[in-house]
Amino acid sequence: MAHSRRRFIANLALSGAGIVAGSAFGPGLAEAFARRAAVGNALRFPPLFDGGDLVAERREIGIYDDRPTSLLTFGGSFPGPTIRVRRGQELRARLVNRLDEPTNVHWHGLLAPAMMDGHPMHAVAPGESREYRFTVDQRAGTYWYHPHAHMSTARQAYLGMAGFFIVDDPDEESIGLPSGARDVPIVLQDRRIGADRSIAYAPSMMDTMSGMLGPTLLVNGTPDAYHEVSRDLYRVRVLNGSNARIYRLGLGDGEMFHLIASDAGLLDRPHAVTEVFLAPGERVELLVDFTQRDIGTSVMLRSLVYDNAASPQFQGWPFDVLRFDVTRPTEAAGVVVPVALATLDRPSISPATRTRTMRLAMVHMHPAMAHTINGRAYDMSRTDERIVAGATEVWELVNDDNDEPHPMHLHAAHFQVLERNGAPSVDPKDLGWKDTVLVDPIERVKIAVRFGDETGMFVAHCHNLEHEDSGMMINMAIESAADAGAADDAHYLQIDALAPNPATDHVELTASLRSGGPIMIELFDVIGRRVRAFDHGRRGAGTMSALIDVSELAEGAYLLRVSCGDRSVDAPVRVVR
Repeated sequence: MAHSRRRFIANLALSGAGIVAGSAFGPGLAEAFARRAAVGNALRFPPLFDGGDLVAERREIGIYDDRPTSLLTFGGSFPGPTIRVRRGQELRARLVNRLDEPTNVHWHGLLAPAMMDGHPMHAVAPGESREYRFTVDQRAGTYWYHPHAHMSTARQAYLGMAGFFIVDDPDEESIGLPSGARDVPIVLQDRRIGADRSIAYAPSMMDTMSGMLGPTLLVNGTPDAYHEVSRDLYRVRVLNGSNARIYRLGLGDGEMFHLIASDAGLLDRPHAVTEVFLAPGERVELLVDFTQRDIGTSVMLRSLVYDNAASPQFQGWPFDVLRFDVTRPTEAAGVVVPVALATLDRPSISPATRTRTMRLAMVHMHPAMAHTINGRAYDMSRTDERIVAGATEVWELVNDDNDEPHPMHLHAAHFQVLERNGAPSVDPKDLGWKDTVLVDPIERVKIAVRFGDETGMFVAHCHNLEHEDSGMMINMAIESAADAGAADDAHYLQIDALAPNPATDHVELTASLRSGGPIMIELFDVIGRRVRAFDHGRRGAGTMSALIDVSELAEGAYLLRVSCGDRSVDAPVRVVR
């Protein structure tokens, strides 16, 4: 594959605390495990949420033994308490905000009503509260929750506000997957931790460009984590709760494991793999087999090294993630990797299916840079897309950045990956239902999106949280068919193509209008100055084209804006010499 994150550096000799599976411990098991524990910490698990108040507050948390760390928390723990419900059960939780800033809760991957989804406009002020109440009716899976306050999501999540939300279903339970102590949820979060054990959020310009990356990995808030297991098959649920880090997960000895689920539940069957990439916001579920391992041996779950041109100083570095110590004999005899898992229905796509293009780019907008979708930075008051509730659409996510990957997340919908760069994806993680997908630099990913039945205002955004906070987000108004049709007739305007782009002399614009009007075409430079403008006259409904002269413009990035009455749409243009 051509993607930079998949150009591996083979046979790299890794140093550090990683222990190769099968290595012998010494003469005494008790002494050996004591030595291991002395250089690691037992994996912690957050408490279970038992309903009632979910308090947002600052707490002193003992990440390390020598001194506490001041964090922002949900429910007083880091990570926040795990919420576990059965399909069809009603969630009832009251957020009480004891912070000195607004916050809220987004239920990532859940098809919640608009008023419950955690839109930035529904932030809870300091000292106030908000009740979240809705029925959870969707596939069993590993979901999560985190804040979604306007331009504060990255900082609040980085400082501790996130937790698991697991949905169970009797249909899944009949498959016989590992359960109880052999069902292990882990969240991966990289952080910059000071010598005084403090965690501060102070992103530099480079951090805003590429996202906050840190050299210390916490697993369920545990540094240098290990977990004792029996000689059994384990289900390991992995959530990437980092702001920006992409993980390439594999077992330290290169052994096979099975991928059984992606963001929104089980795949059709287990897929035997030796590694899996995980972008911010994504989840996978793995079956790891310890049945053939001797008591007294260990295996390390690692994030393996990979070449990444975007941020070579941190992104793509190897990490020891979690050491599994085999300390007990078999406790669940007869649990095996199943042959089949779930029946996956496929979205119905036809020539009449609505297609939308989302162009992702970083641009310089005065007075600072912004990450944009279709040339626009996020505006909470603007409606960017109007969608019919319950509809299936095709979205093409086009990454125009040469060096920035973008994990794109849609609220109020699940989707399946159709293509990457015009060809079916060979990544088994792409074969199931998802809510977040990684779009590599200069990559086009086509997805089939199935929206839920809830109406209201939702968002779609990059889940690199620094990108989200700096503008890479849109508002989606999901409406009934009658409302959406009337609004669509009045407001629909779309740029269909810009060619060539990059350009040297001319750019040919093709756009579609649902209803006619006077057309204005403008070009803006990187600091927001208008450098070209012309009236294209009045045009009727249908397709229009225009030839735009850029021969006298300096080399660089520009923003093209097409306006028709009170409607406008933007797209990035690059001029080269």
